[in-house]
Amino acid sequence: MWRPIALDREHPKSPDSTWIGDSIGKYEGETFVIDTIGFNDKTWIDQVGHPHSDGLHLVERFRRLDHDTLELSVTFDDPKAYTKSFTGKRVFKRSSSPLEVTPCSLTEMQSFNDEVMKTTTQSPKK
Repeated sequence: MWRPIALDREHPKSPDSTWIGDSIGKYEGETFVIDTIGFNDKTWIDQVGHPHSDGLHLVERFRRLDHDTLELSVTFDDPKAYTKSFTGKRVFKRSSSPLEVTPCSLTEMQSFNDEVMKTTTQSPKK
């Protein structure tokens, strides 16, 4: 998954709510900071299924600890869903393994949308 990160503008005053939000990037010294607002409430914060609201404000900080190590710190602030903000960190080590290309056909994507995405975004039937 990829998303655009603007480097030359501010957030709009009233961003449209989207799956990936509105992301603005800038450098603070050696740290690349991504500030994102404007999410809809149809996704989860993590693979466990922790929810968030359309008020989620996400700040990601990427910095190199050394030549082979990248640290990501993520701060979640969502006063509509949680009583206080929280932060998580993850460290990535450089790998010598090559990246592999995984082909995905249009029918595979349609199947994923029908079986996974639509079932998680539609309201349950009464």
